[in-house]
Amino acid sequence: MAAEQWCPAAAGVAVTVIMHTVDPATGRPRYLPPAEPTEWARTIFSTADTAHGYFLGAVDPHTGSHRHGQFAYRLYLDTDRQAIAVPRQVLTCPHYLLSAVAGREQITIPTTA
Repeated sequence: MAAEQWCPAAAGVAVTVIMHTVDPATGRPRYLPPAEPTEWARTIFSTADTAHGYFLGAVDPHTGSHRHGQFAYRLYLDTDRQAIAVPRQVLTCPHYLLSAVAGREQITIPTTA
């Protein structure tokens, strides 16, 4: 897709933060409520722009497939290192603005069945 004023170019950088917890006794993923890692992601992205940070959910950010016990977050920067909205060219799974999920203990992600 060609870059247009309404659709940012895919050139730039995608910053991905993946957070997960592992039970030290079993080595298996543990439940991770989204409120705390969402705040971590907001803090990490705050040096650029938290207004454009995204929560991807419990997914592999490259494939969009479910990943139990982890949360993925992403921030997109253009070639001038300015935060931009998620470019349609790289959208492989739903993106939810961090401002929409901030401080929530539970996050309900709508699905289509």
